[in-house]
Amino acid sequence: MDTNYDRYGSAAIEAALCGVNPIVAWKKATKELSFSDSSQEKPCPKNAFLGLCEDGLVKGIKADFYLKKSTSKKNKKYAIAAVKLLRTNSTLSRNELWNHIAEEFSLGDMPHNSQMDVVLGLWSEKLIVKKSMTAHNKYAKTAIECVENFKESNCIKEMWVKYVKENFDTKSSQEKGCPKNAFLGLCEEGLVKGIPKGNYTKSVKNKEYALQAIDILKQNTFLPKELWEQLELGDKKHNSQMNVVLALWENDLILK
Repeated sequence: MDTNYDRYGSAAIEAALCGVNPIVAWKKATKELSFSDSSQEKPCPKNAFLGLCEDGLVKGIKADFYLKKSTSKKNKKYAIAAVKLLRTNSTLSRNELWNHIAEEFSLGDMPHNSQMDVVLGLWSEKLIVKKSMTAHNKYAKTAIECVENFKESNCIKEMWVKYVKENFDTKSSQEKGCPKNAFLGLCEEGLVKGIPKGNYTKSVKNKEYALQAIDILKQNTFLPKELWEQLELGDKKHNSQMNVVLALWENDLILK
């Protein structure tokens, strides 16, 4: 692996270890490394770092919204794609990573601008989490446990009942239909690894929301609320369906 990342890679490492809000941490780290004011605000590496933080990919930093709504998410996409590449082949160099990114996103001859240095710096210091945890709430945990413990003799509907009771104390939470039917809808279509296709739910809407979300995730990465907004359902409130979908997606439990 190429560990000869530039000073933006060093800044990312320092920022990740600061233990404060990543926006503040980035400014602090770049200032301590004697970056000029313009270099501190250079968008490509900064947004690559904040994008990884947003997605829960940097150890010790809680997934949250760190990029301004008006900020392009392209550098976040490049950084996340680079992490996925390193998980497959950790020996890729800066240039090799960028060549893959340029091909994946049809960037042509667009030059690299330190985004990969940020990723390589964090990767080299083991500051990238093994799997993203942006999606995880107790319904997401329930879905993962159902899949990871499923055997051919099991009924996936009964598995949901078993694990949701282990994760929730109240009957109302245990019987909440939205996350359950999003999960069972994906299972019904044969999209969940290890779960046979079958008839598992009478839900139409929550199943459809989950299926649409999978199609969206094939193009981009989102936090649960962002993913819900992509469905364009107006004022309809999110009810943990996307947490379930994202947990399965991020843990490589969806057939792609």
